[in-house]
This record gives sequence, C-alpha cells and structure tokens, in this order.
Amino acid sequence: MLLKRTSLASLLVFVLWNIIDVHHIHRAMLIPPRKPAVPTSSRLYIASLHYNNAALLRDYWNDAVVELSKTLGPDNVFIAAYESGSSDDTKHMLSELDYRLAKLGVPRSIVHSNKTHADEIKGASPSDGWIESIQGTRELRRIPYLARLRNLSLKALKELAEVAVTFDKILFLNDVVFQVRTNAHPWDGSRN
Repeated sequence: MLLKRTSLASLLVFVLWNIIDVHHIHRAMLIPPRKPAVPTSSRLYIASLHYNNAALLRDYWNDAVVELSKTLGPDNVFIAAYESGSSDDTKHMLSELDYRLAKLGVPRSIVHSNKTHADEIKGASPSDGWIESIQGTRELRRIPYLARLRNLSLKALKELAEVAVTFDKILFLNDVVFQVRTNAHPWDGSRN
C-alpha cells in the first residue's frame, strides 16, 4: 500500500513538473527576446579591397556601408578601402562613398591605385606574388598578391595605433553584398 502511494505521488510530481516545464518553454517561445542594443562602445575597423566592381558598389555596397556607419555611429567605425587598378568606374564609385562618409563625419582611408595589372606584372618580383610559369609567361600567385593588398588596406590601422587609436574588431568586407538590419529578430522572418 505504501509502495503504491509512493509510486502514485512520484508519478503526480513527475507529471506536474513536466507541465510546468512545458509551460515555461512555451511562454519563452511566445515572448520575443529583447533586441540587443547596438554596442556603442565597440570600435570597428572595416577593411575592403576593390577591383572592377563598380556595379556592386553603385547598386549595393556603398549604401550598405553608409547605413552600417550610421547604425554603429561615425565615432565607432573606420572605413579603409583599397582599390587596385580597376578599369571600370570603381574609382569613381569609391570617391562617391568617400564623399558620403565625409558628410557623416566617418573617419576613413580610401586609396586608389593607378597601377594596373599589366604594371604589376612588369615591375613585380617573384616575392610580390608573380612567378615565371613553365610556358615563360608571368603569372599571378593569387594568395601572396591578395595578402599584400590586404596589408595595404590595414596600413591605416597601424598608423592609427601609433597615435593610440584602437579598435575592438576588424571586419573584412571586400565585395560582399550585405544589408544592415536593426529592427528584426533573426527568427521572426521580417525584413527591414
């Protein structure tokens, strides 16, 4: 008899515990979590490399960088863009971005290189990322070449560190299409 009562009491406690647990889980799923505030004390160095991507800059990238700068606050970002010998309208589009960021008061370094890829081949040593192929042509070793350009995009970071301006994070954007979303929760499917 005692065993039966103990078993019944244990079963009742187990069922009640599960009902309460399911209720808490269900309630947590219905109440949207608080949206995290944009960290205003965090500083972000945004570096990018550009080559012949004027259409992307015009249609997406420039607007997104301006919006990101507004969202994070001009004092919390530094934009460093390095353009490497483009033959399209990339230089112009980056100049337009430079103008827009200046109006917002965003610190930045936007560098245009007049050195074309043909110039790079003529004056490059093998350590610069170019090699002589078996066919006797000079060819690009992509990774060392891009690493050198990446380091050029980080030049301002080193210069700023020398005058005690530091950053919490470095973000390499390059030619990535992105959108700044500040009012949406990742699980609700809304778009802003």
